[in-house]
Amino acid sequence: MSVAASHPLHKVALVVSVYNATVTDPLRKAAIAEFLRRGGKPENLLTYEVHGSFEIPVVAEAIMHAHQQNGVLLTAVVCLGCIIKGDTRHDEILGDVVTQELSSLAVRHRTPIGLGVLTVNTNEQALARAGGDKGNKGQEAMSAALDAAHAVHAARHLQGAFHLSGDSPDKLRS
Repeated sequence: MSVAASHPLHKVALVVSVYNATVTDPLRKAAIAEFLRRGGKPENLLTYEVHGSFEIPVVAEAIMHAHQQNGVLLTAVVCLGCIIKGDTRHDEILGDVVTQELSSLAVRHRTPIGLGVLTVNTNEQALARAGGDKGNKGQEAMSAALDAAHAVHAARHLQGAFHLSGDSPDKLRS
């Protein structure tokens, strides 16, 4: 079942880092395609560009806060970026901070965040996850965010259990 069939996709925000654009552009395209495939309307997908992955959490926070202040339901936020290991621990610190902040935002705002910020050792690993032999993590992040939005919607309206569609290769079915 598509999320749109039982849950209106009011607004979904897509926050994309332009750093490592050869990786983040395919992530963005796949996330948009998944949103549309799941029944979303183009006018309900709000795209914001940031320089690097470090800027993603603060922009996501601003988007979520502005929508709450204006009484507009933000269904989900999908965050896409790429952090590639260098000669120092900078990538580890950056990846940890971004992930922790996005997790905190999701809980604080009760809004699902699709995490599509790659943390990889090489550019080849990144490209493999941006439409290569490891799939496309942009598509997966959008799918996960929309599934979570559907579950949150069901929980808020006491609609009982929610079962995943099974679209993601790593979902366990009972």
